[in-house]
Amino acid sequence: MSNAPREWRTRYYDDKGDRIASEIFLARSISQAVAFARKRAPAGAVKVRVGRYGEGRWEGPVNVKAEAA
Repeated sequence: MSNAPREWRTRYYDDKGDRIASEIFLARSISQAVAFARKRAPAGAVKVRVGRYGEGRWEGPVNVKAEAA
C-alpha cells in the first residue's frame, strides 16, 4: 500500500445541518484528514464530513471541536 498523499474533500455543516463550506486538500490517511479538517474549520462549523475525492464515500459527520474528556 502506498503512503503517498491523496486528495480528500471536506464538507462543513452548521448547527442546523446546512452545508456552509467545502474544501479539497492532501492527506495520507483518514485520521490525518479529519484532524486537518478540524483545525481548518470555518467559523460557525459544528460538524465536518471527510471523504476521498471522487469516491463518493464519506466519513462522519464528526464534531469539529473535540469532546471534553
